[in-house]
Amino acid sequence: MCAHLTTHEPKLAQRVADYHHIVSTLLFPALPSSPSSSPTTMYSTSHLFFLGDLNFRITIPPSHPIVQTSNSNEILAMLKGDSSRERLKEFDQLLNQRRKGTAFIGLREGPFWTFKCTYKYKLGEVDRYKYANFVNTFRLLTQTRQHETDTILDRQDNVCDSYRFTRHP
Repeated sequence: MCAHLTTHEPKLAQRVADYHHIVSTLLFPALPSSPSSSPTTMYSTSHLFFLGDLNFRITIPPSHPIVQTSNSNEILAMLKGDSSRERLKEFDQLLNQRRKGTAFIGLREGPFWTFKCTYKYKLGEVDRYKYANFVNTFRLLTQTRQHETDTILDRQDNVCDSYRFTRHP
């Protein structure tokens, strides 16, 4: 599933609604091996990849000490190191929605914070951003299920770039 969800930081509720719309309306004919004739959803598969420009942002509350004690250049500097980006992950909208169980239920994601932000670079410059609203909006979430007839997961765990997909029921 490839998607491009609603943009801009304050439109979190619309992004979650986009996800629910996709899940509830994307239906497929019943699987031939299924005893039911009901249509199936994107979750009715052994391997699900949900990816794209999902547009979830990092939102740090204005009252948080990191905002009150840092200027925008210091916060932008945090984007250069894996450990500082890992500290910022706690403010990631997508991660927080998954933790609340409101979106991307049952899907897993690799360590997205190990990737530098890919949004709003200044043209012609390296690691310089146009705005203080730092994001990594391109995301990849997965779900795999082990079936008796599934031989793909009988091999070693799959590795794709820095994302690690592991077996889970």
